[in-house]
Amino acid sequence: MSGPVAALLVMSAGAALAWVPGVRLPRGPLFRVEGSQLSVFCNVSALDETSGLDFEWTLIRRSEPPVRLRLVSTRDPAFAHASIRHRVLSTEVAIRRPAPGSVQLLIGKVRKSDEGDLECSVPAAEGRYRAEYTALVQLKELAVRAEVSVAPAMFYRGDTVALLCNGSLGAPLEEGQLSVGWWGPGQRLLASVDRRGVRAAGDERTAVGTELSVDRPGQLCFRLRLHGARRQDQGLYRCQLALWARSQDGHWYQAADASSSPTTLFLYLTVSDTLTLPAVVGVVTSLTVSIAIVAGVTCCFLRRLSKRRNAQS
Repeated sequence: MSGPVAALLVMSAGAALAWVPGVRLPRGPLFRVEGSQLSVFCNVSALDETSGLDFEWTLIRRSEPPVRLRLVSTRDPAFAHASIRHRVLSTEVAIRRPAPGSVQLLIGKVRKSDEGDLECSVPAAEGRYRAEYTALVQLKELAVRAEVSVAPAMFYRGDTVALLCNGSLGAPLEEGQLSVGWWGPGQRLLASVDRRGVRAAGDERTAVGTELSVDRPGQLCFRLRLHGARRQDQGLYRCQLALWARSQDGHWYQAADASSSPTTLFLYLTVSDTLTLPAVVGVVTSLTVSIAIVAGVTCCFLRRLSKRRNAQS
């Protein structure tokens, strides 16, 4: 049962491209949700003089052949490609200079079409330096999914029930981290584990007192156990995965989340339940028959007594 899909963009720096003499870009991966903001700094570190440098940002789409789309420049307001120009004019795509040797690319709403390589260049200036300095970072899509399964598929009342929350990212997790939340019948938050693996919000037991535990059998798999499940624990269960990423300043933020479709937990009767049920039914039946007999005898007795009184009168 696959849940909703959260589309993401991941920016990662290739080992051969991340460090070019003169230009520094942040090391990846950097996660971004499609539609969110993106901020990338480009710094010059190997040039003797950094004051008054010009910077250019270009998007290189990985097609055959590759397509280069000019984004923004500090020296040319009309630098943007025709397909990007409206985003620049609306400041959805912008450039900012926080320091003489540094520049910041700002994208207000990241789009699927922004996939590719982002290139930061310092164009050569005659009489100052001869080479053009360039570095690249990659921007690509990543999908987050979550689904809940019950293993094994059949449980009886009193068993320890195991519910699995399996996630998929469509790419290696690398430096990102996952957290999970579990919801049970009545949309009750049962348990949650943060990105560090620490038990966070949630109850230690279900609504009827069944004990809970959570562990992580795999990198993308979380398990919820109900120890000694009861009849009242039956119902709908779902999980939600959250992907956490580290920003350029070292802080962690929630980049995306995905919720599974609900799965139904049904508990079968045990052998003792099947033996107890006929006994209960038998007792009820016996009581019903006994009440009917008593009622019949009482009715006959009252009828005879009424006839005797009528005869005497």
